Amino acid sequence: MAQATDTQTAAADVVHSSATRTRLRLKARDRGKGGLARIKQVAEHQPGVTGVDINERTGSVLIHHRRDAAPGSGLAAALGDVGIVLHGLEEGDIGGPGEHSEAAAAVESAMTDLNRRVALATDGKVDLKLLLPAGLIAAGLWRVAANPAALFTEIPTYVLFWFGIDFYTKFHYSGPPKG
Repeated sequence: MAQATDTQTAAADVVHSSATRTRLRLKARDRGKGGLARIKQVAEHQPGVTGVDINERTGSVLIHHRRDAAPGSGLAAALGDVGIVLHGLEEGDIGGPGEHSEAAAAVESAMTDLNRRVALATDGKVDLKLLLPAGLIAAGLWRVAANPAALFTEIPTYVLFWFGIDFYTKFHYSGPPKG
């Protein structure tokens, strides 16, 4: 594909992105420059793209892609080569499965730091993977000790046990048995 000239340059925004779809919208001033056709042509040749729908009236481009191959900076670079400047797309912005929002990344970072501090304070003998489930089970035991009839009559008591055991097994899961 040929490099675009300044008269062919158009701008588009990433409006929405999910695991299998990404929606772009061409700026209203750029819709008459053939940008939609250029976006469709470039996007269809990206790895993992399964389809591209355009709406001339709204300037919208819907890119369907496989979960494991969300278009990212490769799409931005390819569109840049044909004169489409993509706004709202930075490295990792269009995420597939396993990628987190900024809020989730901040929580994950805080929990990782807390886990590191707990492990350092206990010389590596205890971490949050043990403390959280043990705390839930201990809270359940405390409730049963305070009121033995509460084990099955009140939902929170056995839910504490369930979450404690479930969290422990999920935190310590090492894969399916080898055999």
